[in-house]
Amino acid sequence: MAAMFHNQGNKIFDFVWNTVRRRFGGRLHARNDGIKPFIQSVRQGYWGYYLPDQDHGPEHSEFVDFFATYKATLPAIGRLMKVCRARVIPLFPVL
Repeated sequence: MAAMFHNQGNKIFDFVWNTVRRRFGGRLHARNDGIKPFIQSVRQGYWGYYLPDQDHGPEHSEFVDFFATYKATLPAIGRLMKVCRARVIPLFPVL
């Protein structure tokens, strides 16, 4: 599995989180490295784990109704799917 992550402000927290993230293998890509390494991993056959629920400001995000409030999301899933030549598998929690 390939995933993207944000670096933490604290180097100790960063080390701990990255150790936990890497315990099952796969590839992790820092967001500040850009999207290209993530795309390359998906093209090489890794499953991509991408969460679009981020606020990158009004010019890059879309704000939609979500349980009676507005939340930001990135409209990149469709474009990312085409660039990666991949399929999207939605995941839903089961309670």
